[in-house]
Amino acid sequence: MTRILSTSAIATLLTALFVGCTTQQSPQPPPLPLPDGSTLCPQPRTESADHVICPMNYQPVCALYRQGIRKARTTYGNACGACAESQITGYTEGVCP
Repeated sequence: MTRILSTSAIATLLTALFVGCTTQQSPQPPPLPLPDGSTLCPQPRTESADHVICPMNYQPVCALYRQGIRKARTTYGNACGACAESQITGYTEGVCP
């Protein structure tokens, strides 16, 4: 014997299944303090550099980002490329020391 569920019963079942499936974002650590003379990246930014078109001019910048609980630096070809990455806080002109 086959029973067919009503539309409202199916909707109730699906609602019950998906109630616990919300995504929670983990709290973001506070932004890193920038050294004097640094430039803060503009907000808002995209999630990935794959969605940003930057000029190919070479004006190197030293970008500051958080690596776990430590600060880290890396050199990017220009400010646009650095700030396209969401984890970059800001930058200073020139290559990293």
